[in-house]
Amino acid sequence: MSRPEFTHVFAALVALVNSIFFEVGQLFIRRIVWQFKSAYKRNDNPQLLNTVRFIAHLVNQKVVHGIIAIEILTVLLEKPSEYSVTTAVRFLVECGSMLQDVLPNKLYGVFDLFCGILYEGRFGKNAEFMIKKLLAIRKRDFQVYPANRQPELDFVEDEDKLTHEVSLDEDIDPEFSLDVFKLDPYFAMNEKFYEGMKKDLIFDDEESDEDQESGSDIESDEESEGDQASSGKVSNSDTRSSHSSDSANSDENGRKRKRN
Repeated sequence: MSRPEFTHVFAALVALVNSIFFEVGQLFIRRIVWQFKSAYKRNDNPQLLNTVRFIAHLVNQKVVHGIIAIEILTVLLEKPSEYSVTTAVRFLVECGSMLQDVLPNKLYGVFDLFCGILYEGRFGKNAEFMIKKLLAIRKRDFQVYPANRQPELDFVEDEDKLTHEVSLDEDIDPEFSLDVFKLDPYFAMNEKFYEGMKKDLIFDDEESDEDQESGSDIESDEESEGDQASSGKVSNSDTRSSHSSDSANSDENGRKRKRN
């Protein structure tokens, strides 16, 4: 999160890892939600913004269910400050398109909160401007900010995506003890397991590459056969035309002999 401009790329990578190692994805979600709660309690505004931006892209990647986004928006807007309102706007701009698809009714309630804040006029012009801009984006159905803005980062097929459900009300354990190295008593067995998984992944990639190559070979063979067939037709037509011209010349020579 130290490079917020690459947040969408990191979220796509997390989605890929999560599709293979579900427990790793689950641990990551617990930690990112714990980090949001910690930043909110400490009023660490930069960390709060970076965290909600990451969560928004995880919602777009379907790594975590959209209900956590609704809960975050509710927390930010129930006791609003100017910074929490602008953070909520930035957060919703990132994942509003996805929430509109999966949780339209709950999203409607969030926009009621925004409209109430705008009506009260308790905050500065910057917050009011951002809320009005958000309402304009919503009016266009988030077409300018779709959930899948870069299809090339959609590494995982929809049927292979695994979505975690987590709530802010849960007592979340980030399991920081896992960051400390401990000798694995089942190291050899686990290494064999990971080697087998790695071979399966590489084999799947090779199969897909072979399928693409075979498909291109078939297309090239069909094109060459079509070219041969068309050239055969041209040569046959040329042969027929030459035969017809030869027969016409012989008939004319025969008529000349008869006259003589």
